[in-house]
Amino acid sequence: MIRRLILLSLMGVSTYANDAQKDNTCLFNGIEETTVTWKAYKTPLKVGVGGKFDRILLSGVKKGSRNIEELLKGTLLKIEEVSVNSGNQGRDEKLVKYFFEKMDGKEILVKVEKFTQNKDIHDGFISTMITMNGVTKSVPLKYHYENGLLEASGVIDVFDFQGESALKSINQACKALHQGKTWSDVDIGFKTKILKQCP
Repeated sequence: MIRRLILLSLMGVSTYANDAQKDNTCLFNGIEETTVTWKAYKTPLKVGVGGKFDRILLSGVKKGSRNIEELLKGTLLKIEEVSVNSGNQGRDEKLVKYFFEKMDGKEILVKVEKFTQNKDIHDGFISTMITMNGVTKSVPLKYHYENGLLEASGVIDVFDFQGESALKSINQACKALHQGKTWSDVDIGFKTKILKQCP
């Protein structure tokens, strides 16, 4: 049994090493698609409500890069706030009118600053600078990269972006549904399909 576990562990290490070696010979040539998701919370029981943004623009991708950090470092993601999509039109209209329109600007900006890779080559952290409501804050994202798919996630606090009045506004507009409680922390997620060419 112990011998089998050792063999399985060695196979896993070998697989990661092979993946790393293969990626080192590849060129990363761009982005096929990017999805931005979010999940906010309401009621004292902290019930989650999720969605995405339909209109985003990614710029600064460096084609012909040797790794994903070189490909994406310095890129800027522009997210149109009015494109918020929770799957419920009435909710989306309230989010725009009572939350996003109570803040400065019409876009959320996400700039990629740095990648920090864990010992496991598939995982690590992305340092980003997020601008919302005219305020820019450093936000770390945990990422996983495998088979050309990069997924990253993190948490922002609306209060860090001086969004108290906007949060109060949406809480008042949805007071009954939210039972008087709208949480300030919001989960954010990014999913990007990376194009690469390997010999």
